Amino acid sequence: RIVMTRTTDIYHHVREKANIANTEKGDLFVCIHVNAAPPRKTVSGYKSVAYYKGKGSKRKKLYKKVPIYSTSPNPAHGTSTYVWAADRSDEKAQGISDDDRYESSAEVMDVPDVNSPEAIIKARLWSQKFFKNSVQLGTLIENEFVNTGRKSLGVLQRNHMGIWVLQATNMPAVLIETGFITDKDEEDYLNSESGQIEMTRAIANAVIKYKKTKNIDNLNLVA
Repeated sequence: RIVMTRTTDIYHHVREKANIANTEKGDLFVCIHVNAAPPRKTVSGYKSVAYYKGKGSKRKKLYKKVPIYSTSPNPAHGTSTYVWAADRSDEKAQGISDDDRYESSAEVMDVPDVNSPEAIIKARLWSQKFFKNSVQLGTLIENEFVNTGRKSLGVLQRNHMGIWVLQATNMPAVLIETGFITDKDEEDYLNSESGQIEMTRAIANAVIKYKKTKNIDNLNLVA
């Protein structure tokens, strides 16, 4: 069962995407992105620029050398898959605590207190499990990309700045960077029908393999 967060070119706030995934009780969250890299900036030479120092009769005209910059396309290319950063387990645990999905009906008879020590511990344990499963799915995805001949930058964490849709989803979650739109060859590949079909099949194959390793009969995939 696949739930699309959008099927047309509309803007969704990241919080809305996470809310859709959580409301649909997703087993996996897959966010598909296109990467970009800023142009390379290099010093191609220097020029003299006049400036003045002092006042009145003591005012002097001086010169200083300043660099001349030139830009060129950034050669960065390749795929990568991000998972939620392990050092942000508190954010993931909080997202899980906002929902009672980690409590089975056999464990409690009423709505659990998400602020109780027991609930907090369970949320942290589930966040660790989600992290391991996210890495597993991310690895399967990147392996499939490599099988198509793409360069893989690996499964990554962005520790310096969290990614909301990965932190706030109550399930294993990945964000896939399918390539760099700033690289001409990758831009052409990603815009081509054959490239899109190849990437789609790679992601689908990875999800199917993940499903088999987990022995899951019915999988809710939010994309």
